[in-house]
Amino acid sequence: MQTQEQWMNLYKEELGITSDRKLSFHWNTTTTEIRQLKTGKRKLSVARKLQIARALDLDPVQIFVSCEFYKAREDEKEYLKTEYFKSVIKTYNVKVPMAFYKKRRFSGD
Repeated sequence: MQTQEQWMNLYKEELGITSDRKLSFHWNTTTTEIRQLKTGKRKLSVARKLQIARALDLDPVQIFVSCEFYKAREDEKEYLKTEYFKSVIKTYNVKVPMAFYKKRRFSGD
């Protein structure tokens, strides 16, 4: 699952935004807030998560669940994984940005 920072980077890449400064202009916010969002000191708002989902042509559930997964209680993580992967299966045939697949989890890279 992607972290909040990874979703933001995918969003930037999809829109051709080359820096956090340009992203802050795009979202009409400060670079400090962008940095806080990337480090996890702040959470992405519902509206921002929906913007990311729309830009990446994904089910918003994927973004909502993956952003919360790492902070969830251990007894909730299995349920969140199930919901996340149900959402992935639903959107399997939908256009997914290539950056989503760049990290080769099992190849040792």
